[in-house]
Amino acid sequence: MFARNDGSRKENSVMSLFIARMIMMLLLLVGVGLLWWVSNEYRLAKQSSEWATVEGTITESRRSHSPRGQGMRSGGTSWKGKYRYVIDGAVYENWKPAFGWVLHGEDVKDLLGRFQKGNPVEIYYNPKKPSQSVLEQGFNKSYWRFTWFLIPLGLFFVAGGTAGLFLPTSACSFTNKNL
Repeated sequence: MFARNDGSRKENSVMSLFIARMIMMLLLLVGVGLLWWVSNEYRLAKQSSEWATVEGTITESRRSHSPRGQGMRSGGTSWKGKYRYVIDGAVYENWKPAFGWVLHGEDVKDLLGRFQKGNPVEIYYNPKKPSQSVLEQGFNKSYWRFTWFLIPLGLFFVAGGTAGLFLPTSACSFTNKNL
């Protein structure tokens, strides 16, 4: 009754394979990115224990609120802060309190108590890259909690993306003879 168009079916199959492989490539890149971020934060946190120190000033320290459901547990309270410091006449400004994930809850109360606007503060900076600095050496308290989530997620994306890139072409072809 209807004429079959085998060329169209073949084009759809090729397009399906292309789309599937692009999605797998994206998963692979996201997984690699997550694993790189975790390993980079770990490396920098370890290095920060040997960084030089300089006195700086807290230029902003406040609680930041965001609506529930925007990626923050407990309804969305985080520390919003900045600090300024001078090294060899160059002025630097940074916002990072420590390496690892964003601080929430009790960590925010602790930061607000210790780092008040206008107060002097000891800043740890990378002598090889003075713009890289933190207020606390090592990892923040919540780093490991999120690392145990991000590492398996990254590995899952890498494995799924890699496996998907090597899908046999028959996995994306149409097998329904009635088309």
